[in-house]
Order: sequence, then C-alpha cells, then structure tokens
Amino acid sequence: MRTESTRTRQLAPAALLAMSMLTALGPVAHCHADTYAVNRENTGVRFVDSSNSRTIISPNGFSLVSDTQARTNISVTNQPGGFDLVVTYTNVGSTPTPLGQINIGGIRFGQSVQFRDFSHDCKIKTFDHGGQTRSFSQKEYPYDSYSPVTVMSDGEYTIGLSLNYPLAEYNHRIDMLVQSPVRTPNDNGRNWMVSFRLWGDIPAGQTRTYTVPVRVAKGNQHWLETLKPYREYFNSLYGSVQYNRDPNPVRGFHISYLEFLSSTSQRGFYNSNMDPSVHGYGPWANYIRTNAIANGFERVMIWAPTGVYYTRRDDNYPCLFMTGADNIPIMRNSQHLLRSIADAGITVGYWWGFAQFVSPGGWDTGHTMIDVDNPAHLALAWREVDRAVSLGATSIGLDAFLLMQPAPALRYLRMLRERYPTVKFTSEVSLADVYHVYAPTFLFGNQVTTPHYLADFLLPGQETWVITGYDEPQNGETFTQSLNREMARYADMGYVPLVNSNVPVTPVLLAAEGWNALPDSVRPTVNGGTNASTNGTLASGLSNFLTRSNGNRPDGGGNSASGSGRTSRSTTTDTATASGAPAGNSFAVTGLSAPNTASSSAAVPNASTSTFTQTQTNLATGTEEALKQRTGPSEQSTLSGEVTSDLANAGATGARNNAPAGGANRTAKFTSPRSTVPPPASNRGPSRVIKQSTAQAEHAAPGANGSPIPTIFTLRSPYIDAIKNVFPDSNIANAALRRASSPAESQTAAASEK
Repeated sequence: MRTESTRTRQLAPAALLAMSMLTALGPVAHCHADTYAVNRENTGVRFVDSSNSRTIISPNGFSLVSDTQARTNISVTNQPGGFDLVVTYTNVGSTPTPLGQINIGGIRFGQSVQFRDFSHDCKIKTFDHGGQTRSFSQKEYPYDSYSPVTVMSDGEYTIGLSLNYPLAEYNHRIDMLVQSPVRTPNDNGRNWMVSFRLWGDIPAGQTRTYTVPVRVAKGNQHWLETLKPYREYFNSLYGSVQYNRDPNPVRGFHISYLEFLSSTSQRGFYNSNMDPSVHGYGPWANYIRTNAIANGFERVMIWAPTGVYYTRRDDNYPCLFMTGADNIPIMRNSQHLLRSIADAGITVGYWWGFAQFVSPGGWDTGHTMIDVDNPAHLALAWREVDRAVSLGATSIGLDAFLLMQPAPALRYLRMLRERYPTVKFTSEVSLADVYHVYAPTFLFGNQVTTPHYLADFLLPGQETWVITGYDEPQNGETFTQSLNREMARYADMGYVPLVNSNVPVTPVLLAAEGWNALPDSVRPTVNGGTNASTNGTLASGLSNFLTRSNGNRPDGGGNSASGSGRTSRSTTTDTATASGAPAGNSFAVTGLSAPNTASSSAAVPNASTSTFTQTQTNLATGTEEALKQRTGPSEQSTLSGEVTSDLANAGATGARNNAPAGGANRTAKFTSPRSTVPPPASNRGPSRVIKQSTAQAEHAAPGANGSPIPTIFTLRSPYIDAIKNVFPDSNIANAALRRASSPAESQTAAASEK
C-alpha cells in the first residue's frame, strides 16, 4: 500500500532568488513557423505569440537554474509551438554536488488557472493565487505523478512543460512545483512559475543533461499537443507496453482481513466455516471457483491467502503470501487445492504483499527491502512466486511497489518478468509511466474521475485496474445495481473494473480502448499500422474478437468494430458486430450516440433449453441494464458448496478461445491468452436454478454462513474503505455491507440508508 515519502520535499522560495554564478548564456532563438518568438533575456526567457504580440513568458527575477554548485550550460532552442530549454551540468569538483532545480518563471497567466493533476488520472483543478504568494501543486515523479509533466491553462493558452531525463540511469526523483512565487524587484508583476527540483547529486567528474520542452496550444488545439516532445522521448527510451492487455473485469477475494485479528484469530481469517487454518483451502477453492464462474468472471485476484500479520501489523500485507502457509500443517498440506481454480479455466492472481520486501526470519518477524544484488534475497522472493505459479497463477499483484529507488525498482520488475514470462504483474498504486510499460497498475475508484488520457497517449494498449464500490446507490438501486453502473462507467473510460462483490459480467464491463478515443492529432500509432486489438470473451462464453478502425473524427467517434462488445468512448455513432460464436450462436451490438443501445440473444452452448437474453441502454452519465436468464428445469446440485449453470459452463469451456483478428498489425501485442482446456467435469455442476436459501450462503463470503460482518472496518481493505467512503455512519455502512454480501437479487436500499 502506498505510503508517504519521509524524505523532505520542500522547495525553498528564498533559494530560488539565488542566481547561478556559473550559468553560460545561450543564443537568441525564434520559433519555427512565425507564430511564436523566444529569446534569452537577463536571467530568464521571453516567449511571445507573434500573431497578437501576447507575452506568454517573460523574466520574473528568478534564474533558470538555482541551488547548484555544478557548472551549468543553458541553451534555448526554437521548436514548433514553443522551445526547448537544455541544461547541461558538469561537476568539476572532487565530491558529488546537488543538482538543484530548473525554473520556468514569469508565466503571464491571470489570477486563476486550470491545472491537470496526473496523480491518478487527468482531472482538472483550478488554482487562484488571489494576488498572493502561494504554492499549489508539488508532485513527485515517479511516486505521485504519472509522468514528469505539468500542464496549465488560462483559458486562451495551454502551456505544457516536461522534464526529459533518463530516470533509470540518473536514478533520482524530481518534484514539480506550481506556484505564484515571491515578488522580486524585477518580476514585472504577479506571475506563475513551474520548477523542477532534481533530488539527486551529480558525481565528481560527470556531466548530465536535462531538457525541458515548453509547448503552447491555443484555439482548438488539444492540450496533449504540448506533451508530444515528452512522448517521443519516452518512447525512445522505453518503447511500448510489454504485456498483453486483458479488458475483462477482475473479481477480488479476500481470505483474511486485518479487522478480524484477535488473540484467538491471529491471522485474520474471518469465516469460521472457511478458515484455512481449520478446514484447509478446499472451501475457499470451491467458493472462488464457483462464484467466479457463476458470475461470468474470467479473472480473479486473491488477497492475503496465508493471512495477515498479528504482531507486526504495519508490515501487512505479508510478503510471505504463499509460503506463509507452511508453518500451519493443514494449510501447507491443502494449499495445492487452490490449483482447481486455474484448472477451471480462470485466470488466477495472488496479491503479493509488500512486494519489494523479503522476510528472512519468517512469518511475522519483520521484513527488509530486497537487495536485487543479494542472491539470498532473490531466492526468498522467487520462492513465493514459484509457489504461486505452481498453483496456476498467471497474475501477481505487486503491493506497495513504490518504495525502492527508481533504478533498482525497474531492474527488479524486469527481473521478475524475465524469470516468469507467463505471469503478468500488476503494480500498486497509481505507478508511473516507466513501470506501466512493464506491468498494469492499480487505482482506487475514489481517485478516478476522468479517463487516463496521458497513459493512453503514451502507452496505447496499457492496462489499468480500478477497484469499485465507491458509488452510493441512487434512485432505489440495489447495491449490486450501483456496482454495475459504477463498473460500466470505469470500463467506458478505459479502466479494468475490479470488484469484490457478486456482479454478473456483461459486455459493457469490458474496458474500452481509450487510446482510440483520442483525437487524430494526438492519437498514438502502433507499429506503424492500424489501431486494432483482440478482446476477451463475453459473459456468456461466446468466442469473439475485436478489431477497430478509426477515421478522422474527434474524440474517437464513428469507430467501427467487428467482434464483441466494446467500442471506445465516442461522441458519434459506433457499431459492432460479432460472429463465429460456438455452437452456431451469434452476437450483435449496435451503438448509437447518447444514448447508445445494444441487444443480444444467443443460445447457450450445450444447453438446448437454455437461452441468454440481454438488453442494455448506455447513457452519458451511466448504464442501465436489464438482464434476463432462462435456464432448464430446476435441479439440486450434488456438489457441496458449488453453484454453477450451463451459462457459467459456457464461459469456462473452450469458448474462451479467441478468434484471430485478421489483418490487425498489433493483434499479438494486445491479445490476452485464454485457456483452451475445458474444466474437469467434477468442477461443473448440472444445469439448475439456485435456490434462495443456497444462494444466500454461497454468495455471502464475508460472514460465516452468510451472516453479516459485525463491525465497521478501519484498516487496509480497499473494498471496505469504499463502503466507508459511501456510508460514513457505521450503522449505514454495516447495512451496505450486508447488501454487498447478498446475491444479485439483493433488496433495494432502505430510504434511511441512502
């Protein structure tokens, strides 16, 4: 889990007044095209829109470089739409010296500006200095800003600044500060300033170069135009995404919680009938497998499978997420039963607590940050992942993966990928672009209000998860209906929804391809070819593929697709069709702008008396869904603790195989592999309608025998935190938890709980 850095991050305004005595002045420059002109002037830069003589930047008395004893050479070079500030540092001394900071001061915007916050998504914030000296945003890369970029606007002009430097080589973080700085005698009036604090030293005898591209957009130009120089630089260093994107939603399961730790439950296992320290892992394996299949989930992520620490609670989640079972015989001897989840054709993941740490002393004895050059440390880490892979895991969550310095963290992530090529790692939380190249990342729903335009711009094919459960039920919704609406909203923005409750998977929950929704002027190209990809299967288990083509239309509108279910965010008409479903079934979707409508009907394979019918209406603000399922004659299951249906069987069999997306140049990169092995017959129950009494116990994981959780949670459970955010009052929160524990047909929220 994310923690605040203990390192100082303050920028000293007074220090900014010091002028670099070793600065070498660069030449005068004029921008290409004759729209803008830029000149070095005194200690700063003057940047003017030549078409109307509007001054956008002029010196404010602060030097371009400050707080360093290194020799610096500064140049300003003309570029289309702006300029590049290039700073070269040389340490001529005999000891390392701080790099200090780079300042772009004298930005002549008004009292109020709009600023893009890239901590989690790309939301807009308004800053108003009120005629006072104020600091507004101090973002640290690569820890709490996705990229080393700043974008701000006064409504007429948008200015984008980035810092181009080889992070893995220089191995230091930076702070980006937006402020209305201290007044100086020569500041020419109140102004704005963006500063890049370089939190690193330059070794003796070395030379380093940092480039700050400054670009301006105006009129109908998209704000991402200002970040094209950063994209070009970033892609030259790191390339494109190195994993296969999977748009399918994820079902999360927690086997233990910190909130249930006690002297009699020192691992936090909360369901007495499923406690692996008493009953082994068989009950949990059955529950996870049948629950995921019954609701149409193709992927699951399992938290705290070996419990949580009782003594050293700040070390949770445990890094011993697999071998922590070894000192409890029944857990050790039954852990292999978890393999049955993967054997059912489900993509299985386990959440690796404090994934940058190892615990040489064993369970609950403390942990230490891994040294990637220490073979003993690596052996401890490999032991955990080896065990997970032996249980069929092809997905591993990397908890708190932001505590190492950048260079060793990147090296470690690459080592993991090299050693485990069949495993996709997902990092927590809101990790930066350099990590996103190698692994999907994970966000919390209360952090997200916009699509991740920047990630789509830099890394088409990126995968980002969002945990749901933050929306309050509206207009008489059940909690499950509220989750459906929330998940659909995130999926439409391009995020993979993660849910810890029982929600039937529908095509609208497949994550959209946000990069295809960007305007043509900033839309990334992939492998020099068309924007095309392959998606996963539908909830009904129908094979499908998705190929997109985009014309010259704003915001991704007018896309067409062949395959199933998800077109990009759009403002005009989208259409999609699919064929080639197993057993001669077909699926068709027609999308219309605001509102979009879709309908489908398909016979379920291997069940001649069963049909699946779905109707959905997508509105600009959410999704309303009507889901009907008709099955064959009711039949009691003979499998203890398992709930399934022919519909679920269809989703777990060979219908998972993807059809090839012919002619798509980047199909292989984004195709998510599927299991081609049908689940064992013992894992598939007969066709049946679940009786209410059975469903209540089966679907209500939190409490024993479906009983409600007795207390409001306070510690590290993302799903419970979501409930707390929606319902701050503990009584209402407990009521919400009871609804979340109920099957899909749960009761409508009482008026007092809204």
